[in-house]
Amino acid sequence: MQDILTLSGRPVSRLGLAAGSDMDERCVQAAFEGGVTYFFFYNTSFTAMLNGLRSLLQRHREGAEEKVFPAALKAGVPVTAFTCTRWGSLLKRPPAWDPGRPVPAAADCYRFVLRHPAVRIALTAPATVRQLYDNLSILRDGPDLSPEQYRAWEEYGRLVHGDGKGAFETRWP
Repeated sequence: MQDILTLSGRPVSRLGLAAGSDMDERCVQAAFEGGVTYFFFYNTSFTAMLNGLRSLLQRHREGAEEKVFPAALKAGVPVTAFTCTRWGSLLKRPPAWDPGRPVPAAADCYRFVLRHPAVRIALTAPATVRQLYDNLSILRDGPDLSPEQYRAWEEYGRLVHGDGKGAFETRWP
């Protein structure tokens, strides 16, 4: 029988954690610390599992570009990107960002994410038709960023992610 593998190519743990309606969200961290590498839930009504996974992923999210994306490419698994604007918070100027420099538009965030060859689709969730039209520029004008734009948004990302003085909270609002 063939093993189920993680994206890093290792067999998943023989015991997985499934969401239960009365689960304490701390079970996710405890399971992970105990060696569990397989987590399952039926839908988004299992908030304790989702909150526990969100907390776990925030602490262990580094390395997605270096580990997960290459593994997805190698396995031929397309990556879907969501929350490219971090629920709109990336569109707001952080205090430490030079007031003379622009903040990204939503389309800039999508273009930044789509630059990685593992990412095959970026999801957009506009609030208005105008925002949708702005985001559709990805389809009209293409997903490419100039090298200058890429460097600017990479610098912006380092600032807001926590490597700079203007770091913002990384929890889901």
